[in-house]
Amino acid sequence: MLSSCRPGRFSFELGQVSDASLPTAPASTSTTNGSNESAAVFDDLQYREPGGAAAAGGLPQFLMFAFLGGLILNVMPCVLPVIAIKVLSFVQQAGEDRGRIFLLNATYSLGVISVFMLLATLAAFAGTSWGGQFQSVEFLVAMSALVFVMGLSLLGVFEIPIPGFVGSSAGGHQEGLGGAFMTGIFATILATPCSGPFLGPTLGWSIQQPAAVIYMIWGMMGLGMASPYLLFGMFPGAVKFLPKPGNWMIRFKQIAGFIMLGTTVFLLSILDESYLVPTLVMLLGIGIGVWMIGNLYDLSSTPATRWKMRFLALCTVGVISGYGYHLASADEKLHWEPFTPAAVAEALENGQPVMVDFTADWCLTCKVVEKTTLNTDSTRDVVDTHGFVTLKADWTDGSDEIRDLLNRLGGDSIPTLAVFSPAKPNEPIVLRDAWSQSTLIEQLETVVTENEQPTEPQAVATSASILR
Repeated sequence: MLSSCRPGRFSFELGQVSDASLPTAPASTSTTNGSNESAAVFDDLQYREPGGAAAAGGLPQFLMFAFLGGLILNVMPCVLPVIAIKVLSFVQQAGEDRGRIFLLNATYSLGVISVFMLLATLAAFAGTSWGGQFQSVEFLVAMSALVFVMGLSLLGVFEIPIPGFVGSSAGGHQEGLGGAFMTGIFATILATPCSGPFLGPTLGWSIQQPAAVIYMIWGMMGLGMASPYLLFGMFPGAVKFLPKPGNWMIRFKQIAGFIMLGTTVFLLSILDESYLVPTLVMLLGIGIGVWMIGNLYDLSSTPATRWKMRFLALCTVGVISGYGYHLASADEKLHWEPFTPAAVAEALENGQPVMVDFTADWCLTCKVVEKTTLNTDSTRDVVDTHGFVTLKADWTDGSDEIRDLLNRLGGDSIPTLAVFSPAKPNEPIVLRDAWSQSTLIEQLETVVTENEQPTEPQAVATSASILR
């Protein structure tokens, strides 16, 4: 299947061809002249861009743009969840030593700048663009899980404090240096899908410069993003402009939790469709696991009980996530063609047995049956050996034609499998809801046995009557 529209490529070698054998077009044709003129234009291409003259300012101007672009990242939607949580940490810092406040915010800023330095390295030596890591499925899945867990923590589903974030109750624990650093890293990674004023032309200009200039530009972006926290660290008295600690912090934290869940939805929307359902299954498992940790034991429980429950929660997450991976890694070992009554009739008239799988994208049981009994090596061996035609009746859109045939087969639910034999075209074998691999193989062999017996001519003539 093509994923993009690209012409095919062919390899060839030039030989010696006489001029007389080459067809020539009139020199005055517009096609020839147009091609030559286009080639000349692209050989000396100079594009124009609104505001492109900004490059005339050189490095000083782009350093200023980088600082402003990084500063603006703090108010982009991607970063708002982390900024909301940092506001809570500011409130918690109100009663702390001035030196510690500065150290915490400087450490957070160091986390921010470190990510920009890493991105600068990737841009300078690997050609990775801004936000390029979001092209990785593994990165998206991992980030979705991390943001989802943080959202559940902020909503109070479980009470294990996440480094750098406010616990389940207002003022539940103090922010540590390691947590502040990790929060800066997390905020910057979340910022990379977003762009804003000044960033586009600045990043575009920077990647055309030497590595030293790239580091300067990207480092200035990091400094711009971290600048509000550095200023707050230097002037901790600014906390007086924030509300006093109280119940509002709990509500604010919960709002931040919902924003985190919204961010999870955004990350899932970027995923390739084939990974979406498996990732959702994984998130379900993670949600159950952290709920078990947060609700099935408390501070009065013995250490043995706590570790036992944590181990059970981990096993639960592993089993459910493994099932999600099982769905993602499912491949169709059979060659399925779209179902049509005409396709069934044609196959039967040619003496080929037919297997019709009635399924839908929204049917989870269908996916399980397909993985465990249909798309298996054992089934494929029987199908290929005896020439079965395999058709998929996709009922995702609620097709009336498929519903009518299901009714003719004695029901209107899926999964349903109908196996037609040329020997008995009007007596298909029907398997419903769920069936084992052995049952399927047994019924397929029954049809094969029937098909090997002499068939009366009139039987084939009525092969598609059940489909009319």
